[in-house]
Amino acid sequence: MIPKKTILLLVLTITVPFFLSAQYVPEDNEENYQKKEEKENSFDWDNAYIGGGLGLNFGDITYINVNPIFGYWFSEKFTSGVGINYQYFSDNIYNYSTSMYGGNVFSRYIVYEPIFLHGEIEVLNGEFGYNEGRSNFTSVFVGGGYMQRYGNSFIAATLLYNLNDDSRSPYTNPLFRINFGVNF
Repeated sequence: MIPKKTILLLVLTITVPFFLSAQYVPEDNEENYQKKEEKENSFDWDNAYIGGGLGLNFGDITYINVNPIFGYWFSEKFTSGVGINYQYFSDNIYNYSTSMYGGNVFSRYIVYEPIFLHGEIEVLNGEFGYNEGRSNFTSVFVGGGYMQRYGNSFIAATLLYNLNDDSRSPYTNPLFRINFGVNF
């Protein structure tokens, strides 16, 4: 298991540079700049989006994954958001079934359109092994992918690696996802 300090350092290292910037403002244009800056710093529903993903598998092993997300474009290249995750797993061979639920926080940075980098922290509550009680499991995902935009919507294919990959993990490395988003 990765220590919490390492996870925090990783998240800060990835996200802090995106929020740091400096700009020069000529004095004669300061009033116009302040009005523009106030507009840029306010929440704009045009930059918000909803979306998510859905995973289904039926047979001896049944798997259902529902993952709605809410995100916000902070700039043309940087987006971040939160998600809810519900997973159902049933193994008819061993007569076992469980439900897992939790949430995640993610960030994406477009390096070169349409290629992006992705970072995510997810906490799931569930039974992470046969005959074990419920507990929480934290996954730290890093990776990248390909995003195609269509007007106010997008579809993204992402390849992720779970840095907290151990025997209790509900995922196997690498993890491949396809999800979508639609702006408000």
